[in-house]
Amino acid sequence: MRFCLKLAMIGIAACPAVVAQVAPSATTGVAELRYTLRYAQLAQFGGYLGDWQTFSPSGELAYSNGAHGHPLVLDYGGGYVGTEGGIGYSTGAFHHLEISQNFVLPKWNFLVSDDTSYHPQAPTMGFSGIAGIGDTTGTSGTTTSPGQSILTLSTHVLESTAIGNLHHVLNPLITLNLQASDDLLRYPGGNGLDTNAQTAGGGGSLRIDARESISANYLFYRFSYPDSGISFRANSVLLGIERSWNRRLSTSASGGPVWIGSSVHNAIPTSIQFSAQAAVSYHSRSTSLGLAYNRGASEGSGYLVGAETDTVSGNYSRQIGRKLTAGITGGYNHTSGLETTSVIESTFAGAQVSRPLGRYLSIFASYSALDQWSTNSLPTNLLAQVVQIASFGLTYSRGTNPKR
Repeated sequence: MRFCLKLAMIGIAACPAVVAQVAPSATTGVAELRYTLRYAQLAQFGGYLGDWQTFSPSGELAYSNGAHGHPLVLDYGGGYVGTEGGIGYSTGAFHHLEISQNFVLPKWNFLVSDDTSYHPQAPTMGFSGIAGIGDTTGTSGTTTSPGQSILTLSTHVLESTAIGNLHHVLNPLITLNLQASDDLLRYPGGNGLDTNAQTAGGGGSLRIDARESISANYLFYRFSYPDSGISFRANSVLLGIERSWNRRLSTSASGGPVWIGSSVHNAIPTSIQFSAQAAVSYHSRSTSLGLAYNRGASEGSGYLVGAETDTVSGNYSRQIGRKLTAGITGGYNHTSGLETTSVIESTFAGAQVSRPLGRYLSIFASYSALDQWSTNSLPTNLLAQVVQIASFGLTYSRGTNPKR
């Protein structure tokens, strides 16, 4: 989640800062394997939905090969949410696998990645996407899935996104790029709209000085719905700027027009929209802060045939002394249909504190809240009120350096 918004994948192409978040960081020459085991007890309060208690064993496995020329990063997180009392709107298994392979040459950089997830509800916080299970809260990976900006309950969803990026350093000032992505959204239970989304484009960036660069990108993307035969496409031109103010603080912004056309003009008429992205990133020895805004055409999150989505998200984490780590994350989504006048808005927020009990063992406590509302009646499997989640649990984490 990874902050990069897959909403039309526009942010990936437009902002060099966003691309950098996708690229593997394992370029130190030291391979690392880290595994984490967690157990959490959760109490969830849902108003008219009632209250329910759940438990969740989960784990995460992260590997990086540390190779300078071909860094590979693999991250898996998964587990199970079981219900102890109440109806249990989030019961089921969850999985999230992200693989990223980079090939680095003196003037060429080729990145391919695949991000696949399966959840019993729309993902919100943490790498796993399940609020309250003990994922690190407040890092850049704690955001909603762009393909599922509309929050759901008791709805198993499979989402898979493949991305390819090619960068070529033409000279010390100019870098050219090509990018493509393919996103599949599937509802095995039939309680959502299966969606395909493809994006392709290219452009370049010009370095103004050591801290600042500007960019221009063209993108073509297509959204289709296999069950209905409807599809729509868009063309976008984005102009952007990125600046590193110092070693800790960087900003980026881009924007431009989006021309939308549909295979069914009466349903989705031709129109011109506006796409924009902006991000602020701050990192110090004990503090990490990220803020981002994304606006653009999207596939509709499985419930709308095309949409225009605005998303604001943020994360903050801080090391407090030697014993405590605190993190906060939150976001707001505004989704308006291209085919209908439906508007769906949602917010989410979470906070977590963790404390080590030894070299490998730690305890955590967290609180999360989700809310969603609309101008129209929502399907029964969409969240339509505030849900609060309080949890505590144990984490065992250990890293090794396997020989390559």
